[in-house]
Amino acid sequence: MQSEIELLTGLQLSSWVGLVADSLSDPELTRRDRWANPKSLAALLELWRDDDPRLLFRALLMALDPGEEVRLDISDLLAGGWIDEPFDPQMEAIDHFSYAMTNGTPAVVITEGSTDARFLQAALDVRYPHLVSYIKFLDFGDGAEGSAAAGVRTLKSFAAAGISNRVVLLLDNDSAARDAVRSLRTPLPAHYTAIYYPRLALAEQYPTLGPTGISIMDVNGLAASVEMYLGADVLADEDGNLTPVQWRSYLEGCGRIKGN
Repeated sequence: MQSEIELLTGLQLSSWVGLVADSLSDPELTRRDRWANPKSLAALLELWRDDDPRLLFRALLMALDPGEEVRLDISDLLAGGWIDEPFDPQMEAIDHFSYAMTNGTPAVVITEGSTDARFLQAALDVRYPHLVSYIKFLDFGDGAEGSAAAGVRTLKSFAAAGISNRVVLLLDNDSAARDAVRSLRTPLPAHYTAIYYPRLALAEQYPTLGPTGISIMDVNGLAASVEMYLGADVLADEDGNLTPVQWRSYLEGCGRIKGN
């Protein structure tokens, strides 16, 4: 089993996808059973045996060409008497995964305000249009309050009401958000989470305006709001100068300065 141990040690999704792509292009690896070669297609698929089959299907699609047609051959299942005709595989899948359609779909994303929701929805439409129906952004059209603190309160109210959808509170990568999250003292349900926008390279050397004038500093975790993630071309003026962050106040609770 040494060859299998060596293969599995440090195996990640990206390397698994590469191995599957190789096995699909090699008839010998495609035909071999899972005991014959740990790099055979059968052996690689077997690694997902105890996982949600949708995860395997998603991972398998990553190894295929985007323009390739994928078909499921159920001839053996029919011939073996495992399923009866007429058989509707789509309805069978819906019935089998109905729990996921009623518990956690779509995921609800709570943002700090309508601007964040609008920007993220537009980005999702462009970058991941196939996922649009699986993600719902909180609607601020009814005048709902928008801020990091309001987002935390909404998250806690959802948890108290027993909302069964997966819920994500997505906050700016700034001081105000970290100060607001301090009020989440009780554990959230397993399908709830609060996260920040990721660290941004542009924000590592960014102009700031304070009492001593303009200075360059890392504003990740201090003042990286959603606008900063739109890119330098949006933040720069006609001369190419980035709009500086202006420091406003010091938040004693989290020990951070707040900027806009």
